[in-house]
Parts: sequence; structure tokens; C-alpha cells
Amino acid sequence: MMKGRKRYITFGIMLMLAAVLLFNNRIAYAYEPEVIDILEDAMLNAQTEADILTDYGLYESDIVENGEGSLMNVIKSRNPIAFACYDSFYISSYRGIKAGGQNLITGVTFSHGAATLTKADFEKRYEEMNKKVLAILDLVDPKWSDFRKILFVHDYLIDNITYESNYTEDNEFTRSCHSAYGALINGRAVCDGYSEAFELIMDQLGIDCMVVSSSAMNHAWNLVKVDGKWYHIDLTHDDPIVNRLGHDLYGTVKHDNFLMSDEYVKNPKNSRSYHPSWETVTPETSTDYDTW
Repeated sequence: MMKGRKRYITFGIMLMLAAVLLFNNRIAYAYEPEVIDILEDAMLNAQTEADILTDYGLYESDIVENGEGSLMNVIKSRNPIAFACYDSFYISSYRGIKAGGQNLITGVTFSHGAATLTKADFEKRYEEMNKKVLAILDLVDPKWSDFRKILFVHDYLIDNITYESNYTEDNEFTRSCHSAYGALINGRAVCDGYSEAFELIMDQLGIDCMVVSSSAMNHAWNLVKVDGKWYHIDLTHDDPIVNRLGHDLYGTVKHDNFLMSDEYVKNPKNSRSYHPSWETVTPETSTDYDTW
């Protein structure tokens, strides 16, 4: 955490700081830098379309690729707070020409998720998110071990986020619940909102983290790295609700899903921590905290 950062700075300066200070070095870029610049600029200006010169060599296979090094994950890593301002931000369609048996991309269309943002909307959200993230970071002692930082953020987010059990797309308030913005600013989220918020704060603390998704479970959670080893962590399942009523149990935090191995989460005997399958490509995990 950096102490003494100015709280009131112009939006343009904040974006420049974000590009430098919030850069994530975990992803090796496999795309032309001009492509990344165009797409990041589109994100920062709340654009819904962008043109791509054929000279930049962006192909259809680059857009549909998933995983840690996917195109949108690269954009996310360039400016995590800006990316988190959207309910979601992704390429919904594209156009191109045939070149050498492949589809060479000449333009893309973006979706902002449930609500399309104007540039003014985005700037307002960015200031809100930047302020909120800085406030959380101020609560974390830089002298703490990574384990203690992870435990604190796990408990803090669960204490300050309510599980959204009445989600509807046509409700302006609840439709952000899939995002870090909904979790951190509105204080309401479903599983991917919890996961995106946790990943965002870990990123700002310099702790490797990723979101894991399972279509079979219709669920998302995180992997986080502690002392060079990866573990599963599921904030949603550690935030108790009264299932019959769907109400959040405020002030109650569980640790049944805190720092688990693949072996542990895939074991049906561990019913409160059971995560049988997922599509996300994930690194090998450690069993060090399975009996924690």
C-alpha cells in the first residue's frame, strides 16, 4: 500500500496514475501494443465500438481465446479499476476480412453489460471506485504477511457485502451485482461480484489472484497465491445467508472456504466446501491449509 496518495486529483491524472501504478505484470502480452492501446482507450472513454487496422494483425482466434492471457484479461490487467467500473466489459461482436485462410479483424463492438455507460457515467464510477479501493487499502497494514492481508480482505468484504438474492436485469441497482462495482459501491453482489471485488483488492496489494468459473455450479470464486502456492478461496460461500428467507446474516463470517486445495474442494465429504468442477484453467494448488 502506498501512503499519502492525494485524494483529490483530476480524472485525467488518476487515469495516468492507474496505468502506471495499477499495472499487473502477471500477464505476458501476445498482442500488438497498438491493439491493446486502442481497446484500453475504448474502455476509458466508454466506447461501444472501435476500429482495428489490419496492419496490427488481430485475428478472430485472438478474440475468442479464453484464459489468463486472453485479450480482455490483458485489457483488464492494464487498468483493473477502470475495468471494474463496468457491470461487464467485453467484445460482443466483430467484423473482419479473410486473409490467409483466417478472419482478420477490422473492428469490434463492446458490451458494457446490463447498462451501457456514457463517458460521464464511467468517470463518476471511476472516481467512486478509486476512492473506495484507496479506503480499503488504508485499512491494511503493509507490514502484515500476505496470509493476514488475505484474511482481512476476505472478512472485510464479507462484512460489507450483502448477497443479492433478488437479482433482476431490469433493476438498475441489482443488475450491477455481478461486478466489483456492485459489490464495493452498492454493497450487493452475487458470486462473480464477490470474486471480482476480491481479485481487484488483491491486485492492488500485489497478491496474485484470479477468478474461477464453473458452469456446472453456476458459480464463481477465486484462486489466490500465498507464499508461492495457490489456494481456492470462496467469499460467497463464506458469507452466510438464511436460505429459507434469503437474508444475509450480517456480521457473520465463515472460513469453511478459505485457502483450500483442489483435492479438498473436489471431495464430496467436505460438503460446505464442495466445488466438483470448473472450466477456468488453474495452476496446481497446495494442501498446506486444508486442515487450517
